[in-house]
Amino acid sequence: MPSLKMSNTNDHSKFFKQEFWDRNRYYVWIFGLILRLIVTPFGLNTPDYQDYRLPVAIGLAKGGGLYNDVHYNQMPIYPFITALMVVLVGTNSEIITGIAIKLPLAVADACLPIIIYKIGLRLNKSKEGLITSIFYAINPISILEVYWARWDGFASLIVFIAFYYMLQNRPYHFGVMISLGFLLKEFPLFLFGIAIVYWQKDWRKIIKSISTFITSTLFIFGLVMIPYGTTLNQVIDDLLGHPIYSAMSFISITPSFSEIDELILVSLWFIIFMTIEIIPLIIYYRYPDESIIIDVITLQVTFLSIFFIYTHCWWLLWLLPWLIFWGMIKGRNASLSPIFLIIGYFLFRFGSDLSIVPLQLLGTIILVTLGIWITYQILLKTFLVKTFLFGNPP
Repeated sequence: MPSLKMSNTNDHSKFFKQEFWDRNRYYVWIFGLILRLIVTPFGLNTPDYQDYRLPVAIGLAKGGGLYNDVHYNQMPIYPFITALMVVLVGTNSEIITGIAIKLPLAVADACLPIIIYKIGLRLNKSKEGLITSIFYAINPISILEVYWARWDGFASLIVFIAFYYMLQNRPYHFGVMISLGFLLKEFPLFLFGIAIVYWQKDWRKIIKSISTFITSTLFIFGLVMIPYGTTLNQVIDDLLGHPIYSAMSFISITPSFSEIDELILVSLWFIIFMTIEIIPLIIYYRYPDESIIIDVITLQVTFLSIFFIYTHCWWLLWLLPWLIFWGMIKGRNASLSPIFLIIGYFLFRFGSDLSIVPLQLLGTIILVTLGIWITYQILLKTFLVKTFLFGNPP
């Protein structure tokens, strides 16, 4: 009988050991994929799906030219992926078409935990990478983003792959991945700044990555534009129709600015944003060590999220995997930060969708407070301020 009790105790304790989760991580990853696949037939009446994903996919599948016959305010890769899926399954069944359009982003987002795990191994943070991988695999935010037919998890996957190639010193692969990420969503470009600092002692890698990025980007845009005679001005006009360009952050919710020229406001907002975004790069330039690279990226994406939260809350999806990783590395209070981000996200999201102002306001307060706290913790706990101001290593 005592031996049986000891056996039960051992059985329970194994759930708290890294070895157990390391052996069974594949099951968690598969479970995460299943959760994402489950939501693909639903949410087919959401605005993103009905107003953008479906009509654009059908228009391209019928032979229309993107930014020419089919106008769209997003980058080109995912629309063509959705068009391919429509060609494969047709439009006879609304459910099957919906599943097909959402399937690529569900699979892409479900693959992100795999590359997170590999990055953890590369940075000698296997435990933190494993926990982050498991947490992200089953997190509710990205699962619901699949439900809403948003492909931000797709772009996040490309960023993590590019980051992994950067750590592996493979500039050509890095350049291609950043190009693909940029042509999914523009935000992956932020990783270029970190790569330039990371390779600051080897300009050949920087030149290789930039030249590969430019070549890949021009080639893909050429495939999109040339067959239909689409002009660059038309592409720019369509892309500038996105809310992120036409009304940035506080500009979009402050009627008192309506009489001021919008271009001046957006330019000013962009300059302030870029100035703050450069701060982590300057810090990293002064102390280019892999031990703080997750801090630098987390700080940059935190600034990104704070500046644009009023335009779209999906910026938080880009922050979530980095924040989980950072929280696991720092431990203690920092490990709870992803929970507050998820809570703030849902309050903001449902408060906005249901027009419940107090709920949205509470979500905003939580998210902004969290952003300020993250910034304070990174600058203080890793001594980046001291490094930047006085040149002393952390």
